[in-house]
Amino acid sequence: MTLIGADDDAAPTDEDGFAEHAATLECQDIAEIVKTATPASPIHRSTTLYSRWNRFHQVPDWPRGLLALGDAVVSLNPVHDHGMTLAALTCADLRHLLRDHDLAKDPLLFQRAVARAAQVPWTSVTTADLGWSARKIPLRTRWRQWYARRVAKAVPGNKRVYRAYVRVAQMADHPAKLFTPAVLWRALSGSRPRATAR
Repeated sequence: MTLIGADDDAAPTDEDGFAEHAATLECQDIAEIVKTATPASPIHRSTTLYSRWNRFHQVPDWPRGLLALGDAVVSLNPVHDHGMTLAALTCADLRHLLRDHDLAKDPLLFQRAVARAAQVPWTSVTTADLGWSARKIPLRTRWRQWYARRVAKAVPGNKRVYRAYVRVAQMADHPAKLFTPAVLWRALSGSRPRATAR
């Protein structure tokens, strides 16, 4: 369970305070889960909510025999839950590359694969985080943020949009899936499916 706050709105790290904070949320299902579930660990607070990309794939004299992955290369704002998934994807790339290449001699081959895997989650996370920025945001970024808000607004009550949104958020699908005709129509029209009698 992760509760996300902004400015001075932060959940306490003691169990009672955490439960009280959850009870202030609009969705009371979350408060019920916090109240009835057994904690898997103590409550931890993270205030490192920035993203960093060390572009090792662009280093021309990268040392032979050295491979970097995970947070050593790309560290993403943990609010978005992409870090472990990206690390797993790059491990899969490493496994495939090791079958056909001697990465000890050409480690940049792997670093380029890491960069390709990082491109989509990096763009997604940094675009979302720019919503908190006070500086002027490029038009393309503003459009992405606007469309993301439209999709999120279309999620309640629409299984197709919900599934597309969740699969993209969990990096199971490319963000292009949010532009299929069915999702695009719901997002732009703001329409909801008609309620059906039970």
